[in-house]
Amino acid sequence: MSGSGADGCFEMVWEEMGGPAASPPTYQGFGTDVLTKIMQHTLDGHVDLTYAREGLRWHMRAPTDNAIEQGR
Repeated sequence: MSGSGADGCFEMVWEEMGGPAASPPTYQGFGTDVLTKIMQHTLDGHVDLTYAREGLRWHMRAPTDNAIEQGR
């Protein structure tokens, strides 16, 4: 987290490395929706999902106040 109050930012990153190369799925189902659309909508944030040779990377960024409020 950085900052506080309305100016603060909550970030979370998930990185997978050392496995097979990641590639975009041919079908996007419920799991992809949870990782992207639902997180963005619930926290009013932004999500990047990257499929790279090194592995999958998920990066979520949202206002701190939204993340704290949803955690209660």
